[in-house]
Amino acid sequence: MAAYSTPDLNDYLPGEPWTSAKALLVVENPIAFIEQDSTSPVNEAAYYPYDKVTVGDSGDGVIYDGAVDGTVNPIVSPSIDSGYRYLIEWRNLGGVTGPANVTINFYTSGAALIGTVNTSSSVGAGSIASGHLDFISDDYWRDADAATTKSVAVVGYFEITGVNFNAGKVYLRRRKELI
Repeated sequence: MAAYSTPDLNDYLPGEPWTSAKALLVVENPIAFIEQDSTSPVNEAAYYPYDKVTVGDSGDGVIYDGAVDGTVNPIVSPSIDSGYRYLIEWRNLGGVTGPANVTINFYTSGAALIGTVNTSSSVGAGSIASGHLDFISDDYWRDADAATTKSVAVVGYFEITGVNFNAGKVYLRRRKELI
């Protein structure tokens, strides 16, 4: 298996001498990437955990874990980076109050509310819900189930509200928006 090495792009500028070491990187890095060497960068064309940088790191994309975080309301995302399509997944999300639908509020980085999605996932005492929603950080968000598209400003972060959540997990995944 080939090992991934981060090249110094200044070594590949016009006029720089071509060496066997440079040639080896040109051959081995694509192989290491395809073989998913633990030091190679993640494939940004497919969804991956938002906090994962290399194939071998421990990023799992969890932004809420009821067993670790306890009872919270709202669940607040990390900062959203420009140029990505994001996928929010909630699995076995439960609450101590309710029932109520899971609501996702989108904000600019300056905390101005720019959009709200009221999901059909009902969470409450004794009930759990699972679901997902995808959105593009720069141009618009789209409800994956209803396929409705709305224009918004650049998303800085989001909050998941509805009840006092106390169970389940929420994951955040992303991929480069190539359109």
